[in-house]
Amino acid sequence: MTDRAGRTGIGVSATSDAIRFLLILNPTTGELLAYERAALTPPPGSDRSGPMVDDYQLFLVHARANSSSNS
Repeated sequence: MTDRAGRTGIGVSATSDAIRFLLILNPTTGELLAYERAALTPPPGSDRSGPMVDDYQLFLVHARANSSSNS
């Protein structure tokens, strides 16, 4: 699947209580590219239909640092 930055990854999802949790992972490194949480059913009294994303995080930059202990 493709994240909102246009990167292709592997999607892994789980659904619980009409909430879908989705991770999009880099297929080579396994790094997290994006996270999404969506309500699959509208709340009572809502005029919307179908799923609604209520949280989305896109991870564009990552860094790695080596640390050493001098004790």
